[in-house]
Amino acid sequence: MSEDSSDLPVGFIVSDDDGDESVGLDDDDDFDEGDVKESRKRASPKKADEAKSPKKSKKTPATEGKKTAVKKPKEKAAPKKELTESEGYDVILKYLNEQNKPFNAQTIFDNLHKEVKKPYVVRILSKLAQEGKIIEKEYGKSKVYFADQNQFPSVSDQELKEMDNEINALTAESSSLQEELTRLRNEVKELSSSLTDEDLEKGIATMTEETKQMKERVEKLKGSETIDPKELESLRTEVTRVQKIWRQRRNQCREMVGNLAEGMDKKDSEVNVSSFLFSEE
Repeated sequence: MSEDSSDLPVGFIVSDDDGDESVGLDDDDDFDEGDVKESRKRASPKKADEAKSPKKSKKTPATEGKKTAVKKPKEKAAPKKELTESEGYDVILKYLNEQNKPFNAQTIFDNLHKEVKKPYVVRILSKLAQEGKIIEKEYGKSKVYFADQNQFPSVSDQELKEMDNEINALTAESSSLQEELTRLRNEVKELSSSLTDEDLEKGIATMTEETKQMKERVEKLKGSETIDPKELESLRTEVTRVQKIWRQRRNQCREMVGNLAEGMDKKDSEVNVSSFLFSEE
């Protein structure tokens, strides 16, 4: 190394005569190796960009072949076609003539299943009444419409009477049939809740066997020796007398055991006495 190298600033690169390069550092200079290690740990810009960019998912052959099923929306029912006012004119007139009974605007609107708009119904009825094709009657705030009766053939009083008689006869027949229907329904209900033929046969066989066993038992009892009623009454009296004496003696024994237990500071059950003295009836 040359002699003038000592005058160079610290850290300046100098060349030896052999051509080797060295860095001039004083022994007293602080050199932090952590700075060098930290610089080595820093990722290159290319690697940092790769880390930030999201990874693309690879499709496997199994997933590539599958397709997501698309549900078809349910087809809605086609809405009913609403009639125009001119079309509703003929429909309402025909309806009133066929039914031949009074209606209001709301009832006609409902009975036609709303095929004609409510405002059209009101205007058409008013127009038909003004033209004399139907009859309009006002009852307070309500208006009732019905077919013009002049367009129908006239009926004599005799024919009306015959119709009334026919109506009465049909009404009576309908009432009779309704009663018959009710009776038959009740009969069917009763038969449905009753036993079947097989169940009845099984029940008859069971009751026959029970009756046979009872008869055999009665015959055995008839053949056995009977007891004199007076003797039976005497035995019952004796049993009653003996039971009374037994109860008295049992109570006396219990009282004695109770006195013993009280003197011994024990319970009655702790006194060593035969258990039959404390048995219940």
